[in-house]
Amino acid sequence: MTDPRDLDSEGIVGPGDPHDMDGVVVDTTNAVLMDEVVVTAVGLKRATKPDKVALALALGGRINMSGDRATVVYLFDMDGAASIVSELSALAGRMGPEFAEALIDRMRKLADEGLTQPKGDGDG
Repeated sequence: MTDPRDLDSEGIVGPGDPHDMDGVVVDTTNAVLMDEVVVTAVGLKRATKPDKVALALALGGRINMSGDRATVVYLFDMDGAASIVSELSALAGRMGPEFAEALIDRMRKLADEGLTQPKGDGDG
């Protein structure tokens, strides 16, 4: 499944603010249990300025309570990328220093394993 319109879910809804701990309701009925992340730049040949680059993010995984899989591709610009990183960083801070430290450690481990580098980099 690749069409997000086929997933019937309310997502994240009030009554509170997403920044409040336990302030929202998350409908997990058709949530995608993410196990695949692919990020790439799109349209670099046409872009003349860094802020005009388009980025693609594909998130894939098994649909909760189902054997089906879904992959959804998101297209965004530098503002979108900054928003994603800022939101995740702020969430890590709200979750506490232990979570933030564990997240940074995991990111370092991925970098050390070469999972954040293009294939072939550092081979000699």
